[in-house]
Amino acid sequence: MVRRTATSRALPSRAFPMPRMLPLAALLALVLVAPAMVAGHQGEGGDPLDPAHNLPLPCEAVATPGLVPRSAMNIAHLANVCGFVGTDIEFQSRVDANGDVRDYAFVGTMGAGTRIFDVTDPAHPFLAGGFADPGWQNDVHVRGDLLVLAFDWLVVGAHVSDCLQQKNLESAEPEQGGIDVVRLNYDASTGLFRTEHVGCYQATFPTAGSHTVTIHPSGDWISVNTALAGIEVVDMRGPEPKLAQHLPTSLLGDAHDVSFSGDGNTMYVA
Repeated sequence: MVRRTATSRALPSRAFPMPRMLPLAALLALVLVAPAMVAGHQGEGGDPLDPAHNLPLPCEAVATPGLVPRSAMNIAHLANVCGFVGTDIEFQSRVDANGDVRDYAFVGTMGAGTRIFDVTDPAHPFLAGGFADPGWQNDVHVRGDLLVLAFDWLVVGAHVSDCLQQKNLESAEPEQGGIDVVRLNYDASTGLFRTEHVGCYQATFPTAGSHTVTIHPSGDWISVNTALAGIEVVDMRGPEPKLAQHLPTSLLGDAHDVSFSGDGNTMYVA
């Protein structure tokens, strides 16, 4: 059982297609450390080499039988999931109705939403849910039933989420990114996920956004790295996410990522 960590008002969920067959073209490459060298070649001095090193290949060609394998140093390529541009990935395990542990990969994309794959059998991943949104996602963070998606504002265009675009219009600040918060609803009988949009948080500094995010163990707080203006700690306990504290770059320097101690009492900044 996983405790629900979000109490915010839920907005209508967004429909997400569940195709029987996964499309082809480029993203999720799953690997497994093998006990012995597989499909590698020996170079000078006996060092195993990847015959496709630095060779760009279409997603559907990677590790396809008869084509160039991608494996080296006792690592074997297992599977591809193609059809979108991936940006970040995070993992979570759940216990289904039969008491079996299932492993899931949460994959952020550029314009194709978040995709959730069952990777219990890493050689045969399949779609288990998702959240559709046209924004270009950065970091993806999941803890319990809470999924947080990060969006930067890019010079090439405001490729943020629908929710953040609306907040930018309302605040007359068209160049701000932030985070979207999504609640996960796990069906233990099917092993699939439904998602509900909880809301979004707009970064408080113009042209800022969120490159990486971290959820506090309690689920009540989210650290947002704005990339340009330091870290903002977001309070999730009310009906809408709101700023609780701003830690400026003058204090933290060029911080990139944040983690919390197991008891949640200490925040570590890297």
